[in-house]
Amino acid sequence: MPEEIVASKVAKRQVFELPPLRYVTIEHQAETLICPCCGEATTGEFPADVSNPVQYGSQVKRLSVYLRNEQFIPYDRERQMLADLFELPISTGSLQNFLETAAENVKPATEAIKEAVKRPKSVMRMRQASISMANGVGSIRSALQN
Repeated sequence: MPEEIVASKVAKRQVFELPPLRYVTIEHQAETLICPCCGEATTGEFPADVSNPVQYGSQVKRLSVYLRNEQFIPYDRERQMLADLFELPISTGSLQNFLETAAENVKPATEAIKEAVKRPKSVMRMRQASISMANGVGSIRSALQN
């Protein structure tokens, strides 16, 4: 029997799978140290986006805004979906806050588009689409700039 046998052929099979869907809790700690010489206390800083003792992270907020704005999922269904898929309890008020914050973040771009639309030949095309909403039919307008 030879010492080394080399495979003459390799059969492969791939399975595309999602990782387990479960939220994680990331704890940040800021220590307070007291100088042994002068007695002054110095406290460490938290990351800039960690401003409350308990809060949702940026990935939760991004997913929420995506589900609402791109998939048009109503708040109650979105809340239930996050609970079912991730075991993540979340209030409708939090989902609304995420959307309001996102709207504030894109306000400069929205204002720039509004100004561009006012100028002649500044917008290549405008598009409007109707969407079904809980309280009737709404519309979405988009502008593509040259």
